[in-house]
Amino acid sequence: MEPEAIAQQLLSDYASAHERGSEAMLWKGFYAQIGTFRASISNAKRERNAANLASSMALFRAFLDDAIVFYAQLVLRLANVYSLQRVLRVVVHSGALRAFEVGLSNDSPTPTPSEEKIDKSAIVVSCFQCIIYLGDLARYKDSTTPEPSPAPKFYYMLAHALLPTSGNPFNQLAVLPQAATSEITAAELYIRALCCRRPFGTARKNLELILGSKVRAVEGVDGVLEAARVLLLSAKPDSEWAFDDFAQSIQTPLLSSLQKLLETDTLDRVTLSKCARLLVGVLGLLKISNSRPMAVISANSLVLSFAITCMHSFVSRVHEAGEPSASNTVSDKPGIGELSVLQVIIRYARQEIQKKEIGGAEIPESGEWTDIWHELAAFGNHALGTVLDLKTAKKRLKEGNTLPVDADLVGFLPVDDRMFTFNSDGDFDEDLVADSNADAESSASLLESAGSGSALEERDAAIFSVLLQMVQLSKLQAVRLAYNGSKWQIVDKSIPQTQSNKENMDTSNENDIGQKETGPILGLEFLQSQIGPVSGLSSRRGLADSLEPGRTRGESGITFSSETVETTDEVSVPHFME
Repeated sequence: MEPEAIAQQLLSDYASAHERGSEAMLWKGFYAQIGTFRASISNAKRERNAANLASSMALFRAFLDDAIVFYAQLVLRLANVYSLQRVLRVVVHSGALRAFEVGLSNDSPTPTPSEEKIDKSAIVVSCFQCIIYLGDLARYKDSTTPEPSPAPKFYYMLAHALLPTSGNPFNQLAVLPQAATSEITAAELYIRALCCRRPFGTARKNLELILGSKVRAVEGVDGVLEAARVLLLSAKPDSEWAFDDFAQSIQTPLLSSLQKLLETDTLDRVTLSKCARLLVGVLGLLKISNSRPMAVISANSLVLSFAITCMHSFVSRVHEAGEPSASNTVSDKPGIGELSVLQVIIRYARQEIQKKEIGGAEIPESGEWTDIWHELAAFGNHALGTVLDLKTAKKRLKEGNTLPVDADLVGFLPVDDRMFTFNSDGDFDEDLVADSNADAESSASLLESAGSGSALEERDAAIFSVLLQMVQLSKLQAVRLAYNGSKWQIVDKSIPQTQSNKENMDTSNENDIGQKETGPILGLEFLQSQIGPVSGLSSRRGLADSLEPGRTRGESGITFSSETVETTDEVSVPHFME
């Protein structure tokens, strides 16, 4: 059957067409022709026939262009015919496919009366799948050109924006040439494909292929991958897992090496952010499995200690070294990488504590959770001193606006566990999704200079983003962190406020952001008297002093196949999530 005939079925009677498997039939038809073109190109290469190769490549590209136009216009037609509010808002009104509106006919069939009661969410999912196909087609086209284009990534990210609960776009992003050549990039993307409400099962095998391909040195980026391998793929049962062994063989040497790399600006902010997302994602997968509590404790310690390492580095390299001149480029300024890590981990901390409060679970009172409150307070006060426009920053912090989740982190369960429930209009319920314009807004736009009209430094925007997340974090009852509009403090919210401890609080309450904190300022000595010695990386001593030489790790004994899987319809659960 011709593609247009199948499209007409989907447009006139979606329920019946979907039941007959028309969507799958449509793609199989296109993919069969793709296979034919690939065979022709392969034969021309084998025969070293330059003329046939050039002709086959040109015909293949022309076919792919036609297929891309067909699928883009099918999305537009489905959205308009069935009034799919989410597709209209995210894809059509945003202009993401505007180039394909040219020549689009308005003679689409009117849906049958039965279609009035159709579940529009199913058609939104079909549009999502069409956009995934657009990314695949663009990727196939890239294989015929010397340089890759941004088109495949654009379509996959558009699919993610439309349906953030699916891991499929991230699995596809991981097989792009730009990602396939970087282990940390591919691993982080496969983690993203699994750590969502609709995990893409094929990513499990692909992730195991990367992590299990070898035992790496516990240094820098390789050390992050090795930590992920040990946490997710270790054959050691949880009953034999020793937190101290992991801390000495993995955590301590890894953080020591990362600290040295931060000191020398060896790692760029993008790589550091990927490391943070990978480790937070590993922790998220372990929590989903709910079968290895000791591994969860180790992963949580590593994530929070990574944040502490970055806070130490930021303070020592930025605040104590003095502010670089405003003429320096952003890439020349230290601290951007550390802030990119904190933006991810503080979001995780906020959601983790919030879930425990809602679920009535016990809030951790010692170890890295205790350290993190002290470190955040010290970091916040130091960070405020590095902002170029301190008055504007404090004003925006006082307003306490919620910072939208970064677009590519939406649906990433450790930092965004919203359900994204469809309503009858084919859109997500308004109370579960932020305004689309806010979702697309960068944190930099939140630091527009009041009155001058010029944007503040990018690092200032990153600092403000972290501080605003800290404000939101401090509003949780179990968090001992507080901001009174002037500085960050440690408080005990469980202790009733008295006149004596009122006097210990900062008296600058005119800038209070609405969170009335109670209790005295608590020093580390007071905490130790209440809960015993603080374990982990103490906020009262330097990180370098707390690091000890690591020990050699044992082999996991797991073997892997060598084939990377691109895509599949099967959605299985990773063994570390079972």
